[in-house]
Amino acid sequence: MTPEDLIQRARAQPIVTVDRVVSVPGAELAAQLAEHRGMRLTEYLAHPDLHRENGSLRFGHLLGPGLLPRSIEDWQAAHPRHLLPQDLIRMLTLFDGVHLWADLADGRSYKGLHPLAEWRDAVDSFSALFRSPPDGTLAISYGANGDYVLFLDTRVPEYRWHDLEDFDHSRFIGCSVEQLLDFLWQEATADDPRKAPDVPTPPRRPVDLKEAIQAGDRDAVEQFLSRGALAAGYVHQAVYRGDAAILQSILEAGGSPDERGGIGGSETPLFVAARAGRADLAAVLIDRGADVSHRCSAEGTALEMAVPYPEVVAVLAKAGAEPTTTRLREMLQRLRQTD
Repeated sequence: MTPEDLIQRARAQPIVTVDRVVSVPGAELAAQLAEHRGMRLTEYLAHPDLHRENGSLRFGHLLGPGLLPRSIEDWQAAHPRHLLPQDLIRMLTLFDGVHLWADLADGRSYKGLHPLAEWRDAVDSFSALFRSPPDGTLAISYGANGDYVLFLDTRVPEYRWHDLEDFDHSRFIGCSVEQLLDFLWQEATADDPRKAPDVPTPPRRPVDLKEAIQAGDRDAVEQFLSRGALAAGYVHQAVYRGDAAILQSILEAGGSPDERGGIGGSETPLFVAARAGRADLAAVLIDRGADVSHRCSAEGTALEMAVPYPEVVAVLAKAGAEPTTTRLREMLQRLRQTD
């Protein structure tokens, strides 16, 4: 699909209005969710401050306005290690940012292509995930759940789609803008708001500790632990689940805050918490003795994973994590100045 093809398809698609009953958290529930301390789905749905309202949602295809050649030249001058391919530069002059089936209330789709100004150097945020330093690589996409990232290796060039929880098994998208746009269009078909919503299946009771953690069922976790289930090996899973109370239970039952796992099998749970921006989970792990200086097989540290999240950087630094890059040292200096 050429950029011109995408423009024509986006213009031809009328706005779709969908009437739905939506769940809207009140002020009290919204404040609890903002604390990122984890809440079971059943608890959330039964919360007295969750209100159901009839609402109309409007969806459509949005393409950001194209950039002037001078703007791209200025960006390129500021990022000399990332030489953009010519077909991508041409696309950026036509549109900057791709948001297919975007919620028109906020202009973002479930997953899309960032505008150029929001592209990130993979070395800054994702270096520890790669087997070798990702020089010349950019993270160029966004997603509602943050589980997947589209990378552009400008040295080849090539586009790859990575699952952050299974990073070594990436999906090759292609080497051209046309292949990139084909991929984005195909992915957007799953987000078509005109499709009938999936009918949820009734939840079943967890049969073991692993399922209880995955389900976020705190009561079941406590029951399995009280019956002698071993907590060893489940700390990573508790961090992935994102429930601080479950993580605390697993650690108190003997789970190691420094168990190895994650990407490459050499990360500690602190890496996962830092990469997810979860200062609360990092604090729980540190309180139980997590090693803030551990280096994974790629020589990365949890502090490096936390670069996009100043609140996590502050928690790690307070616990004694030492900065390894100029950017981290500058960030810590700014944080100390604001204390």
